[in-house]
Formats: sequence, structure tokens, C-alpha cells
Amino acid sequence: MTAILRYSGADYSPNSMGYRAPVTDGLLGWFYLGALSGDTGTQAQARSLRNLAFNDYTATMVGTPTFATGYAEFDANTNYFQTNIPETLNSTILILAYPNDLLTTTNVPVWVGNYGTDATYGSSKGLIFYCKSSALPFTSPTIGALMDDGGSYTEELKTLTVNPWTSMLFLSAKVNASTGAFSIRNITAGGSASSTTYAGTRTLSSAGRTMRIGSAYATSFAGIGRMGFVAMYNRVLTEDEENAIHTSVAAYRLAKVGDTV
Repeated sequence: MTAILRYSGADYSPNSMGYRAPVTDGLLGWFYLGALSGDTGTQAQARSLRNLAFNDYTATMVGTPTFATGYAEFDANTNYFQTNIPETLNSTILILAYPNDLLTTTNVPVWVGNYGTDATYGSSKGLIFYCKSSALPFTSPTIGALMDDGGSYTEELKTLTVNPWTSMLFLSAKVNASTGAFSIRNITAGGSASSTTYAGTRTLSSAGRTMRIGSAYATSFAGIGRMGFVAMYNRVLTEDEENAIHTSVAAYRLAKVGDTV
């Protein structure tokens, strides 16, 4: 005999058993960030740190990121999440992010990265997804990754202009190791930027640093940013897969936070 128990209003999403994401192939990390209505500070922190992917990768808090309804606010190098998720050659990073009202020309929020602190471009550089600003209100989500161009290690960048960036946007950044292609896509508002090929070969950081949320390792990237969601994959997702994830996250946000992303 089988017993089925039903509880009205039950929400199992924060449980450690995992969360069935709409796209699971290659999923390394899936984080809903921020508080929900009625959360204590401790509950918001625990909810944000929990990796809802079906794996053993975890996150710990460094410093004191702040938690508000629907987002966590990070300050690169000071207040961020440290994960044990590895850098991968092929990569897709999806975020729901906003640079925050304090954005200035020197404020460079980092969304996700393991980019290193070396003074020169060397083999220990890594991967970074960040917000670049050169003149307000100009803001640009930018993806950078280590490339080996005939033994001369450099970084390849791809930037997408978002002007103005006044609310949470759902963005994707992808690196294709086999083709050297870089791409950024604004899934909320439309628009994309990509480079189809690059002469160098995608290379993992020789330092073996794992990924951070809200920070990289290089102190030259320092700034405050807000995020409501982060997902990391070890492969290049299709646009259909990205759209399915966006639909899922948007439904979650509408039900739990009451906003439209």
C-alpha cells in the first residue's frame, strides 16, 4: 500500500534533496539568491547558499553579503560566495542581475568568476563574467576567459552594451572551447553579442581556482552588484535551453517575489 501525503502551500525548493531544473545536462550550480517574504536573515542566507543542482558542489559565505527580498548584494573581494565548482573549458553562466544604484565608473560588479590576481596575462588567469562601466549610465555585461595563442596567454573579451540598465536582467554568457566562440545574451530585453572564432585555444587556469559568486580573485575587479539567480553549466547551452531556464526562473520569481524578469 502506498500513502500519499499532501500539504497545502508546501515549498520544497530549499530542501537539500535538490531541485529539478528544466535543463539538467551539465548543470554544476543552481542558486536562487535573496530572501523571500517572512524570511529571517539566517533563513535568507541558508536559502541563498544552497545549491539546488543534483551534485555535491557547495557554497560558503565570505564576509557579509546582504539579503533583501529577491536578491543578494555582493561586494567583490569582500562579501561574496565561495564555491567548490570548478572552471570548465566549455561554460554557460546564467544570471539575474542588476549593478545597483551605486554604479560608478570605478564600480565593477563581478557576477561569477575565478579570474586571478596576476600582474601580467599568464596561464593562471581564468574565467570571469562581470559588469564593465566606462561612463554612466553606460553599463556592459562582459565575459572574459583565458586563451592560449601560440604559447602567449591572453584573455579574450566579449561585451554587450545595456543602456540603461535600470532593473534585474536575465543574462547568459557562454564560452565554446572547440570553436573559441564567446557570446553574451540579454534574454529579458533582447540583444546579443558574439565572436564566432578566436585564434587562441581555450585554456583552464593553471592555478585551479574554483568559482566565486559575486567576486573573482583579482582585486582589480571591485564593486557592488545585486543578483537574484545564478546557474553554471559545463557545456554550451542552446538558446532554446536558455529560454526554458528563463521561463522557469521567471515563474519562480513571479510566484515568490512578485516581479517580472
